[in-house]
Amino acid sequence: MKKEDVLPYKDELLSDLAELVAIPSYQMDDEPPFGSGPKKALHAALRMGEKYGFKAVNVDDYCGYLEMGQGEEIIGVVGHLDVVPVSDSWKTDPFTMTEIDGRYYGRGTSDDKGGVVASLTAMRMLKQLEPTMKKRIRLIMGTNE
Repeated sequence: MKKEDVLPYKDELLSDLAELVAIPSYQMDDEPPFGSGPKKALHAALRMGEKYGFKAVNVDDYCGYLEMGQGEEIIGVVGHLDVVPVSDSWKTDPFTMTEIDGRYYGRGTSDDKGGVVASLTAMRMLKQLEPTMKKRIRLIMGTNE
């Protein structure tokens, strides 16, 4: 795969990541199991996956997964949608994804919302190839690291 193969997905990848970054998904005591923020992030990620045609399953808001393929065996890809509370060291709004010199900043861009969105994009790219899959690929997204 070449860089050119990924470019058609760039705008949606960045949009999806910005949507997740905008959710303050640190642990709270307002809703079980880990708070309204992580729950909202999980629901948003599951909707994204459904939008792209993947099976989406919510496991009691502890985690959820997006799946493609068929067969008994599962290839698991794991990530999480929660973030740690924000410190005072941020120079930009941590819940607004901001580009500075070609790098993207925002709470969760690298740990781990960025990884979840990158994995979802890889699944989308694989789906475009229309492979005959004898295994399932499952992107498992936790709401508490």
